[in-house]
Amino acid sequence: MQDRRKKIARILEVRRKMHQIEEWKLANLARRGAELGKEQVALVETLNQPSDFQALFADSLTRRLNRLSIEAARLAREEAAQSEKLLEQARSVKTAERLSERVDKEARTHREKREFQSVMETFAHRRDASSR
Repeated sequence: MQDRRKKIARILEVRRKMHQIEEWKLANLARRGAELGKEQVALVETLNQPSDFQALFADSLTRRLNRLSIEAARLAREEAAQSEKLLEQARSVKTAERLSERVDKEARTHREKREFQSVMETFAHRRDASSR
């Protein structure tokens, strides 16, 4: 029983670590998305400023803005997929937690039964000794 509890505890620990890794991945994607958004805003602001040099760099800036929007769309899809992975890991952690709780409860019940049997045996031995 103790070995089973240790195995379940290790599984739970691994599941929690995997969940944490998925959280970090999602946070990294969100951070990259925010950086892309800031860069897009900066490029739009640059394009909106009246300047003599604007005509020289307008094509380059619009191509860069287009690449950033494509990258942002790809990143949004990755973020959605990562959110699904995170939810799956959360479900796995919850399942492992329930399993751990069930095994702990079984161990506790088993221990209580042994203790009760011990008390009953002690009581029976005392009763046998006093009746002699």
